[in-house]
Amino acid sequence: AHVPERIAPGKAIEELTGFPRVVGGVGPKSTGKAVELYSIVNSKLMPADATTAEFVKLIENTFRDLNIAYANFLALLAERLGIDVYEAIKLANTHPRVNIHMPGAGVGGPCLTKDPYLLIEKHRDVYGAELIQLSRRINEYMPSHVVSMVLRSLSVNGIDPSKAKVAVLGVTYKGDVDDVRESPSKHIVGKLLEKVSEVVVYDPYSSEAFGGKRASTLEEAVSKADVVVIATDHKEFKGIDLPKLKELVNNPIIVDGRRVVDPYKAFSHGFKYYGVGFGKVVKL
Repeated sequence: AHVPERIAPGKAIEELTGFPRVVGGVGPKSTGKAVELYSIVNSKLMPADATTAEFVKLIENTFRDLNIAYANFLALLAERLGIDVYEAIKLANTHPRVNIHMPGAGVGGPCLTKDPYLLIEKHRDVYGAELIQLSRRINEYMPSHVVSMVLRSLSVNGIDPSKAKVAVLGVTYKGDVDDVRESPSKHIVGKLLEKVSEVVVYDPYSSEAFGGKRASTLEEAVSKADVVVIATDHKEFKGIDLPKLKELVNNPIIVDGRRVVDPYKAFSHGFKYYGVGFGKVVKL
């Protein structure tokens, strides 16, 4: 029998025992036995066959990946149109039948990065399968887009990339967890190492640095930095002290991949702010 995973890092016990679970066996008897066993820890069980159970797992994660890809496409479009995609999405989501995800620096983790491919692996000839592939390509592109934003921010501010120090905040694939599997930060750090003089990485949950220099504190990471890149939405980063940050950096430039910093607060403290989906030109 098969009970597909439906848990998020950091909430395993809560979701294992409290979320509805799909139980699929090879036949009615095995399904029944599995339901009987699993009901010891979770009473919210829905019986199915094993193929349907796995299909449900894949389509749940593919739905999320598709939605995030749509949000990331809107972010890229908003940058061209000169609008703030976060503002636009929040307004769109006031519609009772609309629920658009928020964009970001990319998609990571062990599930969303592979399950869409598994869904269509043996049936790529099904009409529309390219929709899944396109969504994956959009989400896989976003770390490169963040790197492009960094290089553009250096260029417009007259900073030579070969002499620049970039601080990358966050290596885990999502906020407040220690999981770095398929993290967008791996690609961001790797590409930056090819383009700039120094990449220093800090994450309060992980010692991974993906080839960059690891800092033990946020202050150490941003000291004398020419650009501060926010790649993960950890709570620690959401509470960042902007006046203190400005004193530590060499150039007050923020590239925000997760909308952790309020753009207008950054501007008010003298920072130049570049964010995924933030296409507005602000005159102070």
